[in-house]
Amino acid sequence: MGVIYFNRNDPRIIVPKRFRSMGWTMNFARPMAIPALLLMTAVILVPFEILDRLEIHSNQTRGLIIIIEIIGLIAFCSWRADPSRYLKNQSDS
Repeated sequence: MGVIYFNRNDPRIIVPKRFRSMGWTMNFARPMAIPALLLMTAVILVPFEILDRLEIHSNQTRGLIIIIEIIGLIAFCSWRADPSRYLKNQSDS
């Protein structure tokens, strides 16, 4: 149905969606997909929990963190979804 990507033959954990402009999705056939998803969720939520514990309620600080997180997640997903990384590793074997 196109909602969940599950492909045992694809070595990538993060894959581009069918329409590349729509972002990335997880390959749930890979054993590390769930831990990777939990780690990315923690990376998003932990900085805000730290700000709350430090009682920093500045909207500018929160906005800056959101921008940094978005840029970081885009870079990470783009890097992990690059098929040339896996093709090169397979040709070395």
